[in-house]
Amino acid sequence: PWYIGGAALRGSTAAPASHGGLRPVHWTEAYRLFTTQELGVSVSAPATSPSGREFVIAFDLKLDDVSRITGALPEGIERGQVFVLDAQLRLLALPRETNELGEQRRSELLLTPLAEADDAPISQAAVQAWEPEVEGVFRMELEGDEGDDNYWVNFRRVGRPGRSLQRCLRGS
Repeated sequence: PWYIGGAALRGSTAAPASHGGLRPVHWTEAYRLFTTQELGVSVSAPATSPSGREFVIAFDLKLDDVSRITGALPEGIERGQVFVLDAQLRLLALPRETNELGEQRRSELLLTPLAEADDAPISQAAVQAWEPEVEGVFRMELEGDEGDDNYWVNFRRVGRPGRSLQRCLRGS
């Protein structure tokens, strides 16, 4: 799939990278990587050598590695959460609130629908309060917490050529 997707991008109308333009890339659906059996996605793009030979260049991203990045963000904000969801609202990268869980449990949460991820109650509450048609910032009250239980939540949609929109959530 990574090769077919990357090769299909040949002849795209985007400016060549050598001229400062951004070229589209192909992202596979999440799957178990052949060599490590870890969950990941492959990213690929066509490339042409100076001699004119055509290639498809690809690399793999392990979802555990992406979760390490989202688990560290946003730094300096005590209760903020960052995570990545696919179009089915499944976790592609875990929020910081799951950092205390063991590695095994964190791996099990990947590709779980956020609505079923009881280990991430703050993130679940944010998505339940989210209206997908509306982008932007809203205030959310979390019941049952002591002290400051208000959050400002900002949702961003990240589009990719030829793919459905992916949703990115950042709460602070």
